[in-house]
Amino acid sequence: GGAESWASIPDPVKVFLEAKAAKVALGWEGLFSDSHGLREFSGIRLPALILAGDQSPRPSQWISQKIAQGISGADHQRIAGAGHLSLMTHSDVISEKVLGFLSRVGAIERAA
Repeated sequence: GGAESWASIPDPVKVFLEAKAAKVALGWEGLFSDSHGLREFSGIRLPALILAGDQSPRPSQWISQKIAQGISGADHQRIAGAGHLSLMTHSDVISEKVLGFLSRVGAIERAA
């Protein structure tokens, strides 16, 4: 985390993230002002994989946990050492977790 994390991100990715910052802020605002709240997730009747970095900010970790609790049978996994931008910093781990999940639920077949 910290300034060194941002410095390690390639410039084109920084430009993309900066362009999306306002949308992300609106998403957070919508999440916390939603009158329905997290109970709406109980209507999901599909396999679900919820991933969270164990170094993500506490609010993000809390939200992922609550979403996973709201979806019956959800697979909630933590990514060791990953922060909020884990898709960029731990893409190999995330790819493996997603492929494993898709294989377990029968969505894909993996080569032996």
